[in-house]
Amino acid sequence: MLYMVNKEEFDVIRKKEGHPYCYEEIKVDVKSGMKVYTNVISYKVTKNKELDHHMPPSKSYLQLIIENGKNYGFPEDYLNYLEGFVALG
Repeated sequence: MLYMVNKEEFDVIRKKEGHPYCYEEIKVDVKSGMKVYTNVISYKVTKNKELDHHMPPSKSYLQLIIENGKNYGFPEDYLNYLEGFVALG
């Protein structure tokens, strides 16, 4: 899911994502149908926060992803995949 945001919204996202201490911004290309969006900002865990094992999402975060996926018409197989995750707490 991609969003076009203004500076104020971007600053809120940065703060919420813990940039630059927990997550760093990386630029990626995203293909959606026949269109490619270039230099899209995404977030990646910083080296000092990386773990040597998978860290499951919290229940509230996983539920947020699933609910938004349903609201925005994500593919059913992807939603089923997400619903198969074991969450923390």
